[in-house]
Amino acid sequence: MTILRVDFEHIERRILGAVQFTDLVTGLPVRERLELNGAKAIRNLSGLYVILAPASKPSKDVQKYLDTFKPTPSVPDVGSVKLPMSVEDPSGNYLARRFTLKFPLQATNAERPNYLFKPIEVALYPAPRAQAAQNWAVARVSVQEQGKDNGLGGAMILLRRQTTIIGRGLTDARGEAFVAAMGLPLIAVGSGTSILIQEYDVTLEARYDPTLKDLPDPDTLETAAGLKTNQVPAKIAPGRSDVVKIAIALP
Repeated sequence: MTILRVDFEHIERRILGAVQFTDLVTGLPVRERLELNGAKAIRNLSGLYVILAPASKPSKDVQKYLDTFKPTPSVPDVGSVKLPMSVEDPSGNYLARRFTLKFPLQATNAERPNYLFKPIEVALYPAPRAQAAQNWAVARVSVQEQGKDNGLGGAMILLRRQTTIIGRGLTDARGEAFVAAMGLPLIAVGSGTSILIQEYDVTLEARYDPTLKDLPDPDTLETAAGLKTNQVPAKIAPGRSDVVKIAIALP
């Protein structure tokens, strides 16, 4: 009789969190394989990018947190460590961007923000070549320096109807952006029995950081103070693509 002995190796590994990349317009998960920089990570079968550790050598407190499991170290505090990362899409369907993961995440209450076992969603911005769905209202925006022909890459575009943001976009290196709004009513009843295609008055605001030397972080650009901005009025309609140009004065 042969006895087969199996030895199991016990491996403990701390997980800093997981990132789910989504399409900015639809909110659906991005299934393409992406390149993640700034962290050691693995892509699981669900398409989540599981963050294991910073790519560079961490501080002593962070290294202790990574190496110790019981009891969980009291430092660093929840959300006190910033881990800057960037993501690129080799297919070119989405623009490269930066984002920041703040850890440690808390693991005690699923109802509170920054829960360890809930993926952090990071929106990817469609490249200017993106194709629109049938009923999307699309603005293809070109952002240039005022008085010159050079495009401004890394500019944030906000599409507003009155005071509500209904679409966002990001310019590529040429200064071109794809901005789409979903869910606008396609038709309205006019006088008598006539049916009218709805057209909407909107404003498009470009927000640009002339000091930016790296990939843009749209989350920062949307709210940062001191940026160079300009906005223009426009009209959009579901099922239609409109070209809009915005010029920004630079020092």
